[in-house]
Amino acid sequence: MTEQRPHLEHVGFGTINGVDGKPLKTRAGGVLRLSDLLDQVVAVCRQRFTDMELTAVLSPPELEQAIENVAVAVIRFADLSNNRRSDYVFHVERFSALEGRTGPYLCYVLSRATAILRKAADAGCSLGMSTALKTPIEQTVAFRLLAFPGAVVSAYEKRLPNILCDHLFDLGQSFNTFYHQTHVLSETDLDRQAAMLGLVAAVAAQIRLGLGLLGIDPPERM
Repeated sequence: MTEQRPHLEHVGFGTINGVDGKPLKTRAGGVLRLSDLLDQVVAVCRQRFTDMELTAVLSPPELEQAIENVAVAVIRFADLSNNRRSDYVFHVERFSALEGRTGPYLCYVLSRATAILRKAADAGCSLGMSTALKTPIEQTVAFRLLAFPGAVVSAYEKRLPNILCDHLFDLGQSFNTFYHQTHVLSETDLDRQAAMLGLVAAVAAQIRLGLGLLGIDPPERM
């Protein structure tokens, strides 16, 4: 049996800069440690959770875990969503926002999808996929889902994780439009409702898988 040697490959990348456009450093001018950056992001995420009044919804252990998970999502998505060859500015407030091309935005989209599925399960609704997906936005979401394998392969072959990030953001935007235009749980046509719930489940599964490939563990609720 021939022993396989590990394949090593150098993948170049740009620098992470502060808002002044210079490499990210501490106030004293030293190298900023990742643990210190994480502490900064955790503080911002904690304030966002307080503003969303999630401190009253989640138990203390759930809240702490959710804050930590979202803080990691901020850093990892910010880094991987940029072309690795390019320098970029790490802006804590912008990358921790719940709107725009950020990790927390995708975590929030996933939370919305899982909330629908949780309420549907409590109401005894069934899931399915059929030709009952009729509206343009439902079809747009379905087509977005089909682009996932190509995005994963392309990201791997080109060593550019931002390709996968782009796909997840596009899917998240399409789902958000669907979310605002469609009242899934109040749909009286059971075939239509089952098809829409199946679509929601597919979106949730794909976003969770995609974030997992990026090293992000999204919270169950937020």
